[in-house]
Amino acid sequence: MMTEREMLEYMDKSEDVVVDETVMGWINTLVKAKREDIRADLAKILVSYEGECVEQALLKLATDKKYSVRLEAIDSLSNFPSDSTYQTLMQYAEDKDWLTRGYALWGICKTCLGERKVETIQYIKNVLEIETSKFCRINMYGGMCILGEKENILNLLSLYPNSYYRNKCSIFNTLHELLLEMESTYRTEIELFCEEIQLEMENEPISVQSSFNRLRDLLK
Repeated sequence: MMTEREMLEYMDKSEDVVVDETVMGWINTLVKAKREDIRADLAKILVSYEGECVEQALLKLATDKKYSVRLEAIDSLSNFPSDSTYQTLMQYAEDKDWLTRGYALWGICKTCLGERKVETIQYIKNVLEIETSKFCRINMYGGMCILGEKENILNLLSLYPNSYYRNKCSIFNTLHELLLEMESTYRTEIELFCEEIQLEMENEPISVQSSFNRLRDLLK
């Protein structure tokens, strides 16, 4: 019989895992695991999976009593557009914790469907008027780009100078996402930005260099 950690390792390392009855059984077991790190790792891994049953597992993890589990689930839910996910993320969009808010604000931009797009754009504009966290603003500008508000790419790039290393990584990761989803729309601006800052990279922490290189590789 596989241990909980072995289940996670199989789900994480195996490519094209089908969510069959066996894997769904693992997910149901891991959602109820006693160890916080097991539940948090499950929430992180499930971002690569698809299906309503996976979404339901993440929605349950998003209400976990432990912060680390909730945070991973809120982050992963951005890949599951639905009214249920949108409503759950909206509950966290004004959370007192800036990381939680940031992931939730990005998530509502990615999960809004149909007519919710207009109200989401207005909501983000309203929040931008009062939000002081740079991490949250990064996620909101990126989310607005996803929603087609193209001018926000310049607002996003303007946050890079003098940013803390975590925020620099967040900007690179957001740009990476924009390239994957809307390459033709934002490629030129992102290429110019990367050329402008390339010489600075040798003085940056390894984490920032790694995020930058990942972005550059996608531009090749």
